[in-house]
Amino acid sequence: MLWPLSEEEIQSLNRLLNQYFDQDVIRLIERAVRRARQKNKVFVGFEDLVLELQEDLELWERLWPQEVGLPREAVLRWAQAQDRVRWETPSARLQTPVPSWRLARVLEEVAARAANRGGRAGFAEIVQEYLRNNVLVEELYQERVLIPFAPPDPEWEAWLAELRAVRTISHDPPEDLSGLLEHLGVKPLAHQAVGREEELHDLSQALEATSVLLVGPARVGKTFLVEELARRLWRGQRRRIARVVTYRLEAGAGIVGVFEARVKALFDFAIRHNVILFIDEFDAVIGTGVALGRPQGFATYLLEGIDRGLKVIASLTPQGFEIVKIHQQGNALLGRFAIRHVSEIPREELPRAFRAALPRNDLDDVIIRDVLELGDRFLRWQPQPAKGIRWLKIAAQRLSRGASLTREALADVVARELNVPYHIVRAALDRRRLVEPDRLKELLRQEVVGQDEAIEIIVETVTFHCDPIGDAVLRSERSPFRPRAVFLFFGPPGTGKTLTAKLLAESLFGKDALIKFSMTTYRGPDGRIRLLGSPFGRRGELATKVGEKPCCVLLFDEFDKAPEQFDLFLPILYDGEVTGQGEIVYFSDAIIVLTTNLEPREPITITPECRRDQLPSLRRAFPSLPEPLLDRIDRVVEFKPLTMEHLEEIVARQIARMNDRVLQPSFGIRCSLDEAAKRRLAERAYHEGTGAREVERVIMDNVLAKIADFRARNPRFQGTVRVIYEDDEFQLIPQEGEVCPS
Repeated sequence: MLWPLSEEEIQSLNRLLNQYFDQDVIRLIERAVRRARQKNKVFVGFEDLVLELQEDLELWERLWPQEVGLPREAVLRWAQAQDRVRWETPSARLQTPVPSWRLARVLEEVAARAANRGGRAGFAEIVQEYLRNNVLVEELYQERVLIPFAPPDPEWEAWLAELRAVRTISHDPPEDLSGLLEHLGVKPLAHQAVGREEELHDLSQALEATSVLLVGPARVGKTFLVEELARRLWRGQRRRIARVVTYRLEAGAGIVGVFEARVKALFDFAIRHNVILFIDEFDAVIGTGVALGRPQGFATYLLEGIDRGLKVIASLTPQGFEIVKIHQQGNALLGRFAIRHVSEIPREELPRAFRAALPRNDLDDVIIRDVLELGDRFLRWQPQPAKGIRWLKIAAQRLSRGASLTREALADVVARELNVPYHIVRAALDRRRLVEPDRLKELLRQEVVGQDEAIEIIVETVTFHCDPIGDAVLRSERSPFRPRAVFLFFGPPGTGKTLTAKLLAESLFGKDALIKFSMTTYRGPDGRIRLLGSPFGRRGELATKVGEKPCCVLLFDEFDKAPEQFDLFLPILYDGEVTGQGEIVYFSDAIIVLTTNLEPREPITITPECRRDQLPSLRRAFPSLPEPLLDRIDRVVEFKPLTMEHLEEIVARQIARMNDRVLQPSFGIRCSLDEAAKRRLAERAYHEGTGAREVERVIMDNVLAKIADFRARNPRFQGTVRVIYEDDEFQLIPQEGEVCPS
């Protein structure tokens, strides 16, 4: 039955073609439609695509997926036979042919997969969809039935025999195991295995003798290596590599005996059909199956299977390798594997890898250099080329047709992907410092009063640490993941420590870039769980916030109030990483500020020039702080107590800020203070040990409250009001010349 398509279905199919298929597929279908019209055919089928493809051998070599294992001659003979017997009409007045029902369904399935992954599909995906349920092979088998009048052809029979062998070798697992295995090497790879030839050859040779364990960092390319090997083994030896879907091993296996039967059946199937099993995240799998009533787990059955001839490729990270070593059966397992370490491909091979991944984009040397530099600057813990390819593909998808990839587009992609301000990415590309010292110094002095020496030290340190040269030198001498800078701010409360950290965050990384933890709330053993998370609970607050905003100023306020967490700071301040809930959190793009209200036991003078020479005096000044913690601090900055003159200046600035931000724009009112009022406000705000913390409250009680009462009595007033202090009270009067409308 031909299942003719309706007009609505044809229009929908045209939209899918334009939206989810590349230009090669669209042009090929257009040529197939013209060919079908010339042959007076009602329907366009897959055979028309094949016959158009074979007219251009170069196009065939480029589009036809060689890994499917079907002989080209057999496919062409099938297409020619289909073309002779199907869907012809005697009418000479034929309008545009329409796709056959089967081709339409295949195109819809391929378009749905392309939409899910966010890209465009090629001709290889169409072929794979035809082969997914052996549709094409079945039609080839039936060719003698479809063409009963064709004379016997020994070559055709030989091709059919080879196709039957292909289907036999594919080894579709039985229905009860179909959800546990996923064949690798069937789908075309996204890019070539550049820089991996020696590793592929070594892996192939090792598999001839034993199972192989791949050890390497996450995203280094272990799975890609196995997929490329699977593709080559299938093309060369017709041998399959199948991934074990590990999370389904225990699914629904609560009854004693179900898990054991499932694993044994899986291994028996692989041994019988000579299928190589691929187990990803090996360290998370070997402990499965061990529960009440199950004396033997997955590791035990795996040992038995390998001894019976099962071939396995397993992969894990170096951290996972350490977990396997301490497992009860770890030594026995490792003794049955040939261990191969997978590292990042050589840097000189990365340009080839990028160009192979995006063959349709002309990547110039400047863009490739930018990708490499951004990879060195951001996500240092992720190896290339995976992150670079990801950035390039996203940037290429956003390009209009025929446009070239630009530095601006690449920087925008990296900024969005990493949730990093755009100006930081551009500064990294242009190799310029993140902030100008004069601008930063002016900003801090406008807001922070009475701390000129502290500002000098902070600006000098930040400028050097955020300069490309300073950053490169410091990371070459220390851990590459270490924070940009680590400060210890000490001094009485209310002297500007938190305000300085906030201004530093806004000037360097933008709005909302300050992440503050009041360590007084993280005392006790549960504080660590709240910060880092627990293995079986929710993610920790520290890991969550730094993961969401890696470029930040991380403020641990009054950190000395939580001495139980001192050991938590050591790996953060020195290595720039900490493990929480099974994941590693990195701090390489953060500036860390520790604050304390502790008074030093002895006077100390902090200057940048003799920082290292002052460590002994710092240890004597702060004996309650552990020495390893002080050793990991870049700068210790003293915030000195505020004098009465400082408080008067803060009062004046608060009033000016209140005028500019609220009173003038919203109500048309400005407030001015005479000297006596300003001095009295400062005196009321001054309390030993509180610094400037009371200034805002004093202004609200004595100034803002009176302005609110004044406006309530004079709702139409706009102008300047003066605050004076007479007769032991604050009084508010209109500026001379101002009139209160009745």
